[in-house]
Amino acid sequence: MTSHATDESGSWVGRSLRRMEDRRFLTGRAQYVDDLTRPRLLHAAFVRSPHAHARIARLDVEAARAAPGVVEVLTARDLPELASVTLMPFLPSIAAPKRTPLARDTVYAVGAPVALVVARDVYEAHDAVARVDVDYEPLDALPTASAALAGTPLGLQPDY
Repeated sequence: MTSHATDESGSWVGRSLRRMEDRRFLTGRAQYVDDLTRPRLLHAAFVRSPHAHARIARLDVEAARAAPGVVEVLTARDLPELASVTLMPFLPSIAAPKRTPLARDTVYAVGAPVALVVARDVYEAHDAVARVDVDYEPLDALPTASAALAGTPLGLQPDY
């Protein structure tokens, strides 16, 4: 098979690629992951931080636990056996920090997962996420690499 996408060096960077999968998706002949159903299938949705750096002052998941279709709501406190995990154990030569799968006391990035909701239906999972009540105390963030290299704000000690 010949490709017109590469140059003499074989590089794909900056070249148009002929898409092969579009026709089946556009004609309804393909299956998306969201289309899959299996017996006892459950759906997960995360509560995520809107802050780049903040302390979690309060995390109340009781309303989410009582929501229709919810099977479980988990926080870092519910998962002590996963207190910290190495994110890239398959690359031992890379110094990867240990992290908690769900933020425990502090979030360090926008979108950091704070709680996990598991429900029977994807819509019920997302509805329950909206019922989780989190109070954050925003902290100074390090928005640039040079600021991060210069040091960390007082009090920023990872809880992982």
